[in-house]
Parts: sequence; C-alpha cells; structure tokens
Amino acid sequence: HPEAVVPVNLRITDREGRVTGLLSIGIRMKWFDELARRADLPEGSVLSMVDGSGLVLARHPDGGFVGRRFPDTQLARLIVDPNASGIVDGVGLDGVSRRVAYVRLRSPEERPVGIAIAVPVDAISAEANRALTLRLALIVGALLLSWLLVSMSLRPLVTDDIEKLDAAANRIGGGDFTTRSGEL
Repeated sequence: HPEAVVPVNLRITDREGRVTGLLSIGIRMKWFDELARRADLPEGSVLSMVDGSGLVLARHPDGGFVGRRFPDTQLARLIVDPNASGIVDGVGLDGVSRRVAYVRLRSPEERPVGIAIAVPVDAISAEANRALTLRLALIVGALLLSWLLVSMSLRPLVTDDIEKLDAAANRIGGGDFTTRSGEL
C-alpha cells in the first residue's frame, strides 16, 4: 500500500515578488513516526504537525486525530505568524495539559505548517520533584551527619564537666564541705 506523505510547497519569487518557481518536497509520515519514537520523550508526550487551518497532518501517537481539522486549537492560531516559534502551556486535543514547544516550517503564507512537541506538565513536574526530593534528602543526611559528628566531639567536653560536678556533689553530700568542683 502507498506510504503517507505530507507535501510542503514553497513559492520561489524574484526581487519584485513575481513567482519564478515552486519547490515541493514531501515529508514521509514513516519518517515522522520514527522521529517521534527516537525522541525518547516522557510518557504521554505528543509530536504533531498541523497546518494553519487546524488540519492535523501527522501526530504521534495518532489517537485518531490525523486528517481531522481543529481550527480553534492554540497551535493552529500560533503558526499563522511567519516567525512563529516558542514554548507555551496548553491543553491538547485529548484534554491533557502539556507544555508545547513549536516552530513554523518554511511554508507558503496561504498554508502555514508547524511542528510541535508537547510534554505533559505532570511529567515535567515529576522530574523536578524527584530532583528536589533527592537534593533535600542529601541536605538532611548531611545535617544529620554533621550533628552526629559535632555531638560526638563535644560529648567528652560536656560529660567531663558534668562528671566533675557529680563527684563534687557526692563529696559534699558525704560531708566534705572543702570540696570544689574546679579541683577535680
């Protein structure tokens, strides 16, 4: 069966703006799917290609969206700008909140095409939370170790004086009123 291909056309114009040619390439969807698999993105991430009218040209995983038009999507509105690229937060076609990095491909003004990588916000937060938890655990461990070392090194200083006071108190209790704690 024939392989799916998304055509991308670019008019070639001279300095006066007259069309002098047309460059046409086809992006094989097999390549697009392979790119998505190799990207090693977190679970729930989506790689998609959308035109300015909201037509989903390619999506991995597909989820039944390829070939359908969603004109009111954030990505479709963003890629109409010829210099479109950036990172935004939004909700995908499947209702999942994601952070989206997008760029408009060089394409004709009448049919802008953009590619986006969308990563679930929870996946981004989870990685940051894991890193924070690890750092906090290391800090707490370092503090406990420091406290242990300090308490072990100060213990003889404190206990020696307490033992002197205890010995002096016992002597005084035994009737030796000449005893002084500093003499022990």
